[in-house]
Amino acid sequence: MDTSNRPAPAVTLLAVVAEDELLLQALVREVLKQEGFNVETFGTADAALQFLERHWQQVNVVVSNVRMPGVIDGIQLAGIVTDRWPSVPFVLMSGYAGLRNDIPAGVPFLHKPWTLDQLTEAVWEVVPRPQ
Repeated sequence: MDTSNRPAPAVTLLAVVAEDELLLQALVREVLKQEGFNVETFGTADAALQFLERHWQQVNVVVSNVRMPGVIDGIQLAGIVTDRWPSVPFVLMSGYAGLRNDIPAGVPFLHKPWTLDQLTEAVWEVVPRPQ
């Protein structure tokens, strides 16, 4: 069987989005889909962490708000992810002015309101582009 004319299998990228504002969650999901990601969305950092505990090896990036309901916030989630799974890139975003100084090193931060270009630039800053 000749397989030389078959296209190479597409690289599947997976993004995890933790954002409690549903409109913003939908916007981030759509932007990342347009960039070629499959997207799993969660309304809390706790729910995102539960997903990551089972699927972290498939995740190419986590994008999280800082302040959300639940036991942990986005900065705590970033700390857990960068500690447990240092190969999983992380992007934080917040509109909260009283930003804490415990953001893990190397985690890009987007201050709301950000532009769509700023979001995509922050993601591609930490995610290697597929070949």
